[in-house]
Amino acid sequence: MNEKQNNKTFSFWEALENAEIKAEDLIHHQLSSFTDPFVNCYEAGVRAPFLPLRRYGALDLRVAGLFLKRTLTDLRVIWLLCIRGYTGQAMTVASSLLENAIAVELIAGDKERAKRIFYSNGGELPWSMREMSKMRADKRQALASERGESFTKEDYKSLGEATYFNYRWLCKFKHPTIPALLHEAGSSRTKEKHEYIIMAFPDVDDKDIKVKGFMLIEIVIEACAAIRALVEAGDVEKKSNAYREYDVYMSKVNPGLNEAFQSISKYESPIILDKDSFKVRSYHSRFSKKSRKS
Repeated sequence: MNEKQNNKTFSFWEALENAEIKAEDLIHHQLSSFTDPFVNCYEAGVRAPFLPLRRYGALDLRVAGLFLKRTLTDLRVIWLLCIRGYTGQAMTVASSLLENAIAVELIAGDKERAKRIFYSNGGELPWSMREMSKMRADKRQALASERGESFTKEDYKSLGEATYFNYRWLCKFKHPTIPALLHEAGSSRTKEKHEYIIMAFPDVDDKDIKVKGFMLIEIVIEACAAIRALVEAGDVEKKSNAYREYDVYMSKVNPGLNEAFQSISKYESPIILDKDSFKVRSYHSRFSKKSRKS
């Protein structure tokens, strides 16, 4: 070893990059069943605007298309963060995806909502997430009625509550809360009990698999709902070859997600929320053998 190599300062940055490369191989294996539904969802999403849509170019589709582009970009970024081991950061992007995906569903097919957003001064969504959850249930109920399909009061309530609950669950990891921070600190835990290193480090622990898995399932479901909403609002020609190709991708997503869910069902979720108050009911810290109740 020459003098220059001997005097080289150890680089935590380089060590982290090496750790991420190793983590990516391991996490790809842990989440192997998620690859296909992710790929199929993305392929369908990119093809959606190129389908033979009879309402192609309508303002509501153009505005919804902007939100769909962001949804698909978030989808990709979440995957990249997740397989690199940065689950908390992926959850932050996931909360953004959920908002953008629901915006697609609410705007596609609704000219007045499209005008309200596009021509407003700030161009911001004028609704809270709780309002959007209710509006989504209203729209699905109306569409079901038009098609003569069943959509009960229980369906309505369940959809609204599930949408808002999933958003709040993502936000528990997005926001700086002690349960989320303790869980994330476990990625750089040392061999000594109750100790961790203050640095970025990929999380490859089995205790993080269910967090990754639940998040990935949720965002694929949301992204697919947004894609379908745009296509349906565009009044697509379903007999076309382009639509049949698109439909093949979409038809593979749910079976893939079912398989992915089975692969993570044996793992424990580290943070449990109360379904009514949305507060953390209990959480399991990797620094303690016992679960803590809030």
